[in-house]
Amino acid sequence: LDRPLLITKLDLEGWNTVGHDPCLLGSVLLRCPSLTWLSLANTGLTDDAVCSLSTCFKFLQDSSGGQLAKLNLRGNKISPIGCEAIARNFFPKASVQQKVAGSQAALQNKPYCLDLGQNSPIRDLGAAVLANELKAQGCLGSLLLRDCNLTATGFASLA
Repeated sequence: LDRPLLITKLDLEGWNTVGHDPCLLGSVLLRCPSLTWLSLANTGLTDDAVCSLSTCFKFLQDSSGGQLAKLNLRGNKISPIGCEAIARNFFPKASVQQKVAGSQAALQNKPYCLDLGQNSPIRDLGAAVLANELKAQGCLGSLLLRDCNLTATGFASLA
């Protein structure tokens, strides 16, 4: 049962994580090295769960050269604390991508999409954390923050 799962897309939207150990989900994710798209939207994930799972995102990105390109965490209970863990571990560092891609041109063509919409606790601080990490990682990405209680300050941090 330790063989890798040849799954590239995993949609668990609406799965109720309340009362479940995030390590169980993490152990499944770690067996999916080919994962390119993951949806955990509307699953009730909290900062604690996201912080635990973010190490799985990091492992997947480092071991696969950044193949996990789309992560949907819309409609959960994520705050700036969870945002920081996600951003540091989902967006691969340029050096990891370059090892696999072999060139800067290939690196620039690989977009990453993180959907954190409808996580109202994110607010301006969460947007700032995400923006800073995206800039620090040096990778191309799209960030979806619909209904996250952003003000002009939050939007300015994204500019």
